Amino acid sequence: MNRSDSIAALAASLAKAQGQIEGAVKDKSNPAFRSRYADLGAVWEAIRHPLSSHGLSVLQQLSTEDNRVACTTMILHASGEWIEFAPFVVPVSKQDAQGFGSAATYCRRYSLMASIGIAPVDDDGEAAVGRGAQQSKQPEAKPAQAARDVAPARAAIVRRVADACIAAHAAGDEWKCYEEACSVTDPEERLLLWDYLHDHSKVRSAIKRMRDAEQATEKAAEKAAA
Repeated sequence: MNRSDSIAALAASLAKAQGQIEGAVKDKSNPAFRSRYADLGAVWEAIRHPLSSHGLSVLQQLSTEDNRVACTTMILHASGEWIEFAPFVVPVSKQDAQGFGSAATYCRRYSLMASIGIAPVDDDGEAAVGRGAQQSKQPEAKPAQAARDVAPARAAIVRRVADACIAAHAAGDEWKCYEEACSVTDPEERLLLWDYLHDHSKVRSAIKRMRDAEQATEKAAEKAAA
């Protein structure tokens, strides 16, 4: 992490802004942060006013190298103080404009949330599609059991998510496939989603592969920031 000689004013303003942002995140009427994969536009919508009202702004720069996309996020203060965070890097799952665009959007969103100090994972989101050690130890529910535990209206939504995962994978966009899967945060609904993908082993594998890539990237970012 790089920074100006002093960040006293920036730190004070950021702390105030984070207090306002946290209130928005915890507001159950605001669906933007119910899972890790809030839309980038929704993230900006939630943080723009708290930041600007305290003299803060954000700059992000993207770069590509060796089939990876990197995003460097900088927080600026009206006093002239600044902080530049270590680049957040993600692999590109498909070597075309769509693949790079998907990776870039994910990269910007995660880097932005991490830099501002928004917890990008909730407990349900952490367990989604097998993320985390505890989840990997849980046995899969039988389809009939999972279906009984989810209301029909919600089961229909989960089915649409499964179809979206399959479509994204067929289009070669594994990040989109992963993000769609992680939009399901309820434990029983996650089990049902996995059941719906039972006959799509390649889709399941892609989700797991993107999860592992994400975890590796997070560890690398933490190491770089240490």
